[in-house]
Amino acid sequence: MFHWQLQGERNTYSIPDSYLLVGLDETGHEIPSSEGQPVFGIGGCAVPVCDYERVLRMPWREIKAKHFGSANALLHAADMRNPTPDQLLALKEFFRSRPFGRIAVLVSSQTILEPDLPPYQLVARLVLERVARLVERFSCNGAVLVFEESQRTDRLAATYFRPYGSLELPVHMFRMSKKAAVEPLSELLEVADFVVHAAGGQVRSHLKGVPWGARRDYQAVFGIADQTLVEFFEVLNAKWGPNVA
Repeated sequence: MFHWQLQGERNTYSIPDSYLLVGLDETGHEIPSSEGQPVFGIGGCAVPVCDYERVLRMPWREIKAKHFGSANALLHAADMRNPTPDQLLALKEFFRSRPFGRIAVLVSSQTILEPDLPPYQLVARLVLERVARLVERFSCNGAVLVFEESQRTDRLAATYFRPYGSLELPVHMFRMSKKAAVEPLSELLEVADFVVHAAGGQVRSHLKGVPWGARRDYQAVFGIADQTLVEFFEVLNAKWGPNVA
């Protein structure tokens, strides 16, 4: 069993080893605009609870200890303006070698949506579908979703991140900040941040005419040998249907 306690709360939550642990973060603004934030997306990482320490948490802490000054350092992808070659190589090797799932669903200012279809609602549904696919990929029997907190979108997440239709599987959902999730989930949210940052950056670059897949961070995070671990989805157009409700 996996245990953690949310800061400021007395409750300790226990998640079965057979569940999929999913860290999720957002990029951009939930209403994409060509004049402001042209991309919105939700993405992150996924690993069976029983493998979290070995596959993701401890290797990430080792990288931080060796290349970023401390295992307890808080990393944020957008703040890495001038990383050293050693730091870049360590991050690249981590994402290329670790067998965890990567999820990203994105819309942009060029996505064609029906006027009354909220982008966040669509993205949330597609993220849940990607989670369900990875639950099956890892032979798990449920999922726990841990979201990076956002005062602006907490209400939207609570509204739209719920199982529906054929996706009726056990799901537990929590929202917390990286600072509040000091141990043992800060690493989960940090890796999720790097995943969604790479995905959002790739779509933003493509909107500017950069060839698809040219960004090195996108190549490192998503260009892995085992593509069954990758659930990347950019929405070009969408309309109301049976799976969006």
